[in-house]
Formats: sequence, C-alpha cells, structure tokens
Amino acid sequence: MLYITITHSTVGFLRDALLILGARLFRVPVVVHHHGGAFHQFYETAPRWLRPVIRLALNHTRFIIALGESLRHEFSMVSDAEARVRVVPNTCTTPAIAPRPPPAGTLRVLYLSNLMVEKGYLDVLDAAALVGQRLPGWNVEFHFAGKFHLGGDAFRTTEEMEDNFRHRASQIGGATKVVLHGVVGGEEKAELLRRADVFVLPTYYRDEGQPISIIEALTSALPVVVTAHRGIPELLPDDMGLLVVPSHDGAAIADRLATLASQPRFYTHMSRAASRRSRDFSLDSHLGALDRLHAEAARR
Repeated sequence: MLYITITHSTVGFLRDALLILGARLFRVPVVVHHHGGAFHQFYETAPRWLRPVIRLALNHTRFIIALGESLRHEFSMVSDAEARVRVVPNTCTTPAIAPRPPPAGTLRVLYLSNLMVEKGYLDVLDAAALVGQRLPGWNVEFHFAGKFHLGGDAFRTTEEMEDNFRHRASQIGGATKVVLHGVVGGEEKAELLRRADVFVLPTYYRDEGQPISIIEALTSALPVVVTAHRGIPELLPDDMGLLVVPSHDGAAIADRLATLASQPRFYTHMSRAASRRSRDFSLDSHLGALDRLHAEAARR
C-alpha cells in the first residue's frame, strides 16, 4: 500500500499524481492524507489543464484523509466522495496535564505559530494594547513564539515585519509586557505551554486546516481564544465556543482574556473542558484510526 501526504501546489501535486498513478498501475492501493485546508480553492484556481489531472489522480485512491468533517467538502470534485473521504483529526505529542488553577494577579498569554499577518499576530498585539484597561491591577504577559513569514500583506521583508512588531510592542505601556521568543521547540516550547494561562490564535490563514498548536494548548489544559476558521471549531469542546472571536478584532480578544482572568470559575471550567477534549487527540487514538483505515484499504 502507498500512503502519501498531498500538497496543493502545481509542481507538488504533479509529483503526487505520478506516485498515485504509478502505484495504481501495479494495483497498489493508495491512501492520501491532506494536512491543511483550501484544497478545493487550489483546484478551482488551478490551470484548466491541471484540473483533470487532479480528478484522475484522486479518483485512483482508495481513501482521502481530511482533518475534519467540515473539510470533507474540499474534495467534492472526487467521484464517490462520501465513501472515499475519511476523517482523521490531527494529534500531538505534548504530554497531557491536569486542569489548571485560575490565574491570580498575573495573566500569561501564549501565541505559538508562524508569525504571519494572516495568522492574526497583529490582532493579538492590538489586544495587548487594550487588555490592561480591562484588568486594572493585573500584570499581563504576551509571549509570541514562531518565525516571521511573509504573506498576503504590505510587508516586503521579514526584517520589516520584525521591526514593526518590536515598534508596536514598545508602544504598549502599563503593566503589560510583550516577549518575542522566536522559534522554539523541545523543552523550551514545553515550558512556554506549562507557564501560560491562555493560548490565542486568531487565524484567518487561507491554507489553515487544524493547527497542531491548538491541540497542544488543549492538551496543556489551556483555554484557547481562536477564530472559527476552517477546521478549528471541530477541535474545541462545546463550551469553548464562548472564547471564539471574529478575525481582525483585537478588542474581542482583549475582552475574552479579561473574562478568563477576572472570573476564576469560568477559567476553571474552560481549563477542565480543554483537558477532557484533549483525550480525543491522543497519539494512540490517531495512530489507531490510521491503522484501521490502512487495513480497510488493503482489503478492498
């Protein structure tokens, strides 16, 4: 059996198509896994000559794995999509922890993702400038971890992005502190997750699927302040919909953060909900779902 992750770039998909069609030529069953969103947008905007290639290749797979039920429609161009497209959510290796006590006096907010405008980091900076007004007497720390990436915005270089970030952060006064950590991994990332009180990712990134950083935050029993974008709503426990914010809305982020800090019972409820939900994204559950799917593909 052939298992591959597919891309949505022209050159990348042509490579994937050759692998898929070559495998089927020798009657090898194929399972493809898509780890993002916006595949249908890639298909609709692809050159006219490429669209039949996409359909041909995907119609020669046994299964196509999407990250969530809301992302099934990304493969509506495939024949028999209802049976062919299967859902296996993302996972992470972050150790699960018990629910957290509510913050008291100091609120630590963590943004952990690529620093792209479409990921919403500027909106988090807007929230940092506002949250002190909503939490008089509190110390608030905003920790940003990730690498600057250019996207669909006015920045010309990543150096310009970082300079803009540092300038905006320097304008935030009062008892609010902004820390830029850069790229983190291993124990450094684990420590940031352990020390945080709230995770925030107000993304509207085009290719977003199910950000693993949100799963890491839930596994760390953190309330998450996020947007209802792509497959994100399916990651959240039901009650955590109260923390969902519109995109481009720093004031809404500041409001949710202030509510979590000032209402201990609400914070405790959200942390417990995160901890319970994280069990659904365990590595054992993820690998078990893939094993069952591969076994079914091999039998057909």
